[in-house]
This record gives sequence, C-alpha cells and structure tokens, in this order.
Amino acid sequence: MEDAHQHILKMRMHPNHAYFALFDGHLGDQASKWCSDFLHIYLDSLKEFTPEAIRGACLRADHDLRSLIHQDGCTGVFALVEHLQNPADPAKPWNVLVGNVGDSRAMLARDGKVMVALSEDHKPNNPEERDRIINSGGMVRNNRVNGDLAVSRAFGDFKYKAKTNLRPDQQAVTAVPDFIEAKGVGGKDILIICCDGLLEVFDNERIVEFVADRMAEGQEDLAVIAGQLCDTAANNGSRDNMSLMIIQFTDGRSYCAPDEFVPVPQEEFERILSEEGARWLRTYQRFVENHANLNWEEVLATYGERIKELLPELSNPVETPFQWTSVPVSIPAGTEEPPTPSESESDEEVHANKS
Repeated sequence: MEDAHQHILKMRMHPNHAYFALFDGHLGDQASKWCSDFLHIYLDSLKEFTPEAIRGACLRADHDLRSLIHQDGCTGVFALVEHLQNPADPAKPWNVLVGNVGDSRAMLARDGKVMVALSEDHKPNNPEERDRIINSGGMVRNNRVNGDLAVSRAFGDFKYKAKTNLRPDQQAVTAVPDFIEAKGVGGKDILIICCDGLLEVFDNERIVEFVADRMAEGQEDLAVIAGQLCDTAANNGSRDNMSLMIIQFTDGRSYCAPDEFVPVPQEEFERILSEEGARWLRTYQRFVENHANLNWEEVLATYGERIKELLPELSNPVETPFQWTSVPVSIPAGTEEPPTPSESESDEEVHANKS
C-alpha cells in the first residue's frame, strides 16, 4: 500500500484550523509516508494560510524530501478547515481551503447531495502543464511526462526536477499546489477526499451519490460507507490503491475517544533504534512535538531509560537543543539547491511534441 493519510482536528499553531490530507504514492511509499508525517508541520509554521505562503511551504517540504528518498513520489491533496468565530450563518461556520498537487481529488457534497469540485487534476496533457513540461526541456507522450509519469505535479519524483537553471515551479514536474476554497460550510455538508484508484470507476458525482444514498438508508458510520465504496470500486475493476476520507461538519466528541498517547510496543521501539539509531530518534521527536495531541514528555516517560543510554542530551526536554516549535526554513520560498543534472530529452523530441 503506497497511500498515506493524515488528519489533525486542532493544529498546534493554528488551533482554529483542522487539517485533512491524502497522499497517493508511486514507485514506493517513502514520499507518501513522509508527507503524511511532516507536511502539516511545514504548513503549521506559517503565520497565515495564504496561497502564496502555502506554495512556499510545499516547496520547502519538497526540497527537504530530496535527501530522504530514492526514486518515488506522491500526489497530495489537503484541506485546511477553518472554524470562524463570527460566521455569517451560525449553522455553517467553516471555510475549507483545498490545496492539490497531482490527481487525487477533493469534493464537497453541499447538503450531502450537490457535488462541488474542490480540486482539478494535474495531467500532462492539460495546456498549462504541457507548456511547462515542454519549456523545461521535456516532452509529453501518451499523456505522460517524458512518456513515463502520469501526473505533472507531485512531491518527490526528483529526476523530473533536475534542471539547475530552472526554479522549482518551472520544472517538468513541480510540487506547487493549486487552490479552491469553499466558504460557509457546515450543517449537512460533507467533505470527501480520495485518490485516483476510486476514480478509475467513479466520477465525482457518483461518489457523492453513493455516500448520500448510504446515509439516507440510515448508515451513520462513515468508515463503513468508505469501506463499501472501496469494495464497490474493486468489484467493478479498479486495480489501483484506494484511499478515501469522508468528513462531516458535526460535533464528533461523542463518536471518538479522547486523544491519548499510545506508545509503540517496546520491542518495536528497540528494533527501530537498533536499525536507525540517533537520526531516527531526532526525527521522531520532531514528529511527536509537532502533533497537538502528543508530547515529548510522555515519550520520555515510556522510553526514558533507553533514550538516556542512546542520546543523553535528549533526556531532558528543557535543555535539549531540539525544541521544535516551528519548521526551520532551509531555503527561501521559490528557490532550490542545485540538484544533480540529468540527461534531458533531445531538441528533436521536444519540438516534435509541441505540435
């Protein structure tokens, strides 16, 4: 399974925002899992969620991902759900901003029935995408970048981002998101986020209709509906990974248990430490401290003695130099370290594909 997802009901630095995201990996699961674990941290470090600021955060995340993966990549679609303090309609107090990189999708079912698309696919044959690919020295063949990659925007996939004379947003494949916003959301509205495995069988309207029909039949458990939708897609011929999130804008406190720290089993923690060592532990601390419902003190209470043996400087959270309150900005927005050049397509191939 190369898909990964994330949901945070209360962001740490923006407590009036929730975050929902889905990442569809290809050629491996490293990129999708890393984005699931860390992209929200880059977003949460922003002062405000403007499209330009979010684009910069996504490019910084993509830059930092370069040194951590081999050849894989992932699409990503994420929703920042803002709860307004003084909404015009108290029954609809949310605004939803969706950022999309690739061909996973987000859609809103207004009143549970009327479909409103909140993303557009980034495919190589799209005029804007095709122009960027060709201008970067690449080509589009069989609706694929250089005849290979079926999406024109993604995290990772660095062999398509190797032109040292181009900005990240000018590369054949880029991690720059596009945005669609829905305002005045709430009541019976439903947000649906899914990957393209479902879209091999269903279009947006059919997905909304399926969810609405099951809810009208009295099914209240959205996890059951999501499972039924994936089963139906598989039974009708989809052979790709399938992931799906269904979000209602209601008080869910009676539905789920309170947040709690659930430690990794001791033997699993020991295994990871023995294989990955200090580098993994620092990464793990960064992950824990940037989740609003987890904290490093609880980790130390569970694994403290073992951590002291391996990294004494991390045993005291007050004195440790690794106190992450926001993401360190490794590069200015819109710039990138010079990557290793790769062999480009010939001029003959490029010009041949402009027609």
